[in-house]
Amino acid sequence: MKDKKALLILIPFLLFVIIVGALAIVGDRIPDNPPETVGNTAGNLNNSGYFCEYDGTVYFANAYDSNTLYSMDPSEQNIKKLPFYTDVTNVILYHHENADGTGPFRKKWEEIPLFARIIHLCDTIDIIGNTGGYDQQNWEQAKAYLVKYENTIFDAECVKAFLEVFSEEKFADMGGEELEKRLWEKVPRKKQFCDEKTCKDLADFFAQIVDYKSEFTGMHSIGVAKKAAALAEHLGYDRLDIQKIYLAGALHDIGKMAIGNEILEKPGRLTDEEFSKMKNHAGYTYMILSEVEDFEEIRDWAALHHEKLDGSGYPFGKTAEELNEPERILACVDIYQALTEDRPYKKGMTHEQACGILEDMAQKGWIDAKITGQVRECFGEIH
Repeated sequence: MKDKKALLILIPFLLFVIIVGALAIVGDRIPDNPPETVGNTAGNLNNSGYFCEYDGTVYFANAYDSNTLYSMDPSEQNIKKLPFYTDVTNVILYHHENADGTGPFRKKWEEIPLFARIIHLCDTIDIIGNTGGYDQQNWEQAKAYLVKYENTIFDAECVKAFLEVFSEEKFADMGGEELEKRLWEKVPRKKQFCDEKTCKDLADFFAQIVDYKSEFTGMHSIGVAKKAAALAEHLGYDRLDIQKIYLAGALHDIGKMAIGNEILEKPGRLTDEEFSKMKNHAGYTYMILSEVEDFEEIRDWAALHHEKLDGSGYPFGKTAEELNEPERILACVDIYQALTEDRPYKKGMTHEQACGILEDMAQKGWIDAKITGQVRECFGEIH
């Protein structure tokens, strides 16, 4: 990808951003295995739309605390970076509003964008299905729930439309293995040319989704992107390659979206099985970025950041002869960023401490000694 074809992004890539964003960036989805009871006090708040009662159990489906309100505003700002063809203003911000004005921003249904109202309703249906299963009994309960809270939690227009077009068969399909395939059969796709700024915005959007997934990662992806670009400039790379290295840095951990937080945030040492699952994130990054046309270089630079020169790395066990300089840059910068950034469980190392570890790894034949020296020189000027 040596010219402007580098900026040709497939719509499936954009759709993946949207889907992942809906699931992850808001940060207030119900857990896969919600508690069986939340307590009577929580149940008393249900009439205000703050909690969701389903099948005799109260869940945090619509819990509006300060964290929820805080998370929705960044989500609204982040989605503005995506090149939508239609106006999506306030769709994310207001997707937890209730029809009667009892939501977090006290907006009534006439003030809420249609897309936000649709997401609000479908989010509830998804919770019911994920909680109790996508069978006939839960379909009946889902319909009863929508009817019960019509004109309070859900607006009548959306409830009527949903019940007209949705069926028990479609509800059952949501729990099937063919859901993704059916989705792609229905969603129109087209190629879209993105300029340099839009590509950067998309990459930053992905990076923020990954970093928001766990407080343990902080601003890791953006930090890697900025430092990788700075090091590439320090090494004399041209403008287009610096841009590509930035994109690779921002996207290098996108595969972590497929890794559970119980592994990402485990305070102690990972078991062999857990570490094996963690290592899969690099392979997932490779798979995801393979869906983007003309992204082969950026895909490799991003996905191979855990490879080692002696062939002991992952996901492919590549050796020094198979790893080019940009891939080596990302490997070194990823380690340096992880060592120097603050996380909830540790204070970031100093520049000297981090460089000492990098140099030890270079001596062991894991990472590039020349680039390690350039890391010391480039980032030493910053510190």
